[in-house]
Amino acid sequence: MLARSLVAFMSVGVVSALLFGMYLDGVRNAAPQVVDGPSVTIMPERGVYAPGEEVAFLIANTGTVNLQFEDSSLGWSVTDLSGIGIYEPDRSRNAQSLGPGEHAGMVWGQTNGSGEQVPDGIYKIVVESPRASATVTISR
Repeated sequence: MLARSLVAFMSVGVVSALLFGMYLDGVRNAAPQVVDGPSVTIMPERGVYAPGEEVAFLIANTGTVNLQFEDSSLGWSVTDLSGIGIYEPDRSRNAQSLGPGEHAGMVWGQTNGSGEQVPDGIYKIVVESPRASATVTISR
């Protein structure tokens, strides 16, 4: 009798874990929420990268108004966990904007401002605009 109930409980647990995992995967891969007013979101391909691997991400306007940026880099940079600057892309003087629902792809080569590979660790990609900002954490 004990063996049958153990098998039943384990079966229910496995099915529940599978369904909950599918739910979490769907939530993680869902499109970002659109908010009324200014809003920007950073969407990396994933959260963990191998050493030297390019970190690809999107900067998306998830608000209902245009976002103006002072340059073509869309105001992104990389910091360590304490907020110390690690890397800033070349900043051209050309102003850039993202309309509601628009996005732009960016890449960070896991280097510092001197072009050297950064050590293993956790880094933040930060986007700043006059009307909105966002931060996302990635691991290396």
